[in-house]
Amino acid sequence: PSRSMVDVSRTIELEDFRRWNRVCHTRKIQDKYQALVKEAQDRNVDVRDILTERKFNSWAEFADSCGQFPLRCRLKEFSELGSGWVLYFYFLRFMMAVMFIFVIMHFPILIIYATHGSL
Repeated sequence: PSRSMVDVSRTIELEDFRRWNRVCHTRKIQDKYQALVKEAQDRNVDVRDILTERKFNSWAEFADSCGQFPLRCRLKEFSELGSGWVLYFYFLRFMMAVMFIFVIMHFPILIIYATHGSL
């Protein structure tokens, strides 16, 4: 028999949407989840049993208990979200550096144009 961590028989309330909004923020789940998996393997039980034992009625409650990524975290920490996240931020950093170099390269041109009265 399939056991579900979601109670589909109860009605959805406004608090459910507020909690889901909190859960949807990017959170550091991997370390806590790996600890749960290791404990489940050591005890030879399912991960859902460990979650239920720790009073998590759903995956959303478990994710809500995990901390968010800090604002100034290292880019490598995003690797738990997938390689695309890390590559995106490396690309963004690269493009910012290129744009900064272009701005520096255009300062002499701006000075030349500013010193001449008419163009």
